[in-house]
Amino acid sequence: MERLDRLASREGGGLAVVYGRRRIQLLLEWSRQHGGLYTVADQSSAEVQRRDFARAVAERLPGFDDVEYPDWRALLTRLVRDAEAAAWRGPLVIDELPYLVAASPELPSLLQRWIDHEVERARLIIALGGSSQQLMEKLLIAGNAPLYGRAREILDLSPLVPSMD
Repeated sequence: MERLDRLASREGGGLAVVYGRRRIQLLLEWSRQHGGLYTVADQSSAEVQRRDFARAVAERLPGFDDVEYPDWRALLTRLVRDAEAAAWRGPLVIDELPYLVAASPELPSLLQRWIDHEVERARLIIALGGSSQQLMEKLLIAGNAPLYGRAREILDLSPLVPSMD
């Protein structure tokens, strides 16, 4: 929590990557403490995922779901614009990123551009999460991943081992 709190207090915004089976409660609590927004993807079509994401964002940015977004680029561009207008910095948690990418394979490269240019300018705090260590590493951490080197915090949360006492 301390590492995520430091990221949230950074003046310039930034990206966190949190993966593993024990991330949900941490991300939910962190988001709640900082007036953020937690979203979670599923295995729906890309259109349904964008609609659900827009509906979730509308909790913090009213009217965001009044539009049908034709693609992720349009949605992400508007998200930054509306967040800046509302002086909202997040954190925005996008959990189960691999589900989004399965339906929209272009998403990692779009996120790369978005994070490099728009997120930094808007000083947004973004956290990308997922339960599969292998997929999250492939999408975000591996040297050939589009988002390689962009995360200011990377948290690999291992399963908790029950006490035998």
